Amino acid sequence: MLHTKTTFVPLQDRKIDKPEPKFKCPENPPSPSNLNYPSLAIPKLNGTVIVRRTVTNVGGYGKSVYFFSSKPPIGISVKATPSVLFFNHVGQKKSFTIKVKARGGMARKYLKNEYGFGWYSWNDGLHNVRSPMAIALA
Repeated sequence: MLHTKTTFVPLQDRKIDKPEPKFKCPENPPSPSNLNYPSLAIPKLNGTVIVRRTVTNVGGYGKSVYFFSSKPPIGISVKATPSVLFFNHVGQKKSFTIKVKARGGMARKYLKNEYGFGWYSWNDGLHNVRSPMAIALA
């Protein structure tokens, strides 16, 4: 089984005395769609967007092979590279990119001023790891 790690720290457990002096905000912060969350949200798709994700094999079997599939919103094409992930052991990490593209008039007809919803998944024949997607056009 695959896993994307997200860690939350409860507000009451945080200690904020003063800002970290060595931290500097980036001049060009990363797009929120490129955060390593399993879900995929693109609020203003204009042309093509490519996002990167990293997953970890947490299944009980050492070797496994996962195949990509998707059901994007109407008028949107979604492709993963690579479309097959090969794992040799538990704990191994693999990265992939997802290319999201509006398919002309079809997307404009169905996604005008609203979000379209779908999913992408990785399947090894035993586990199906499905992640939601929400896409709106610019």
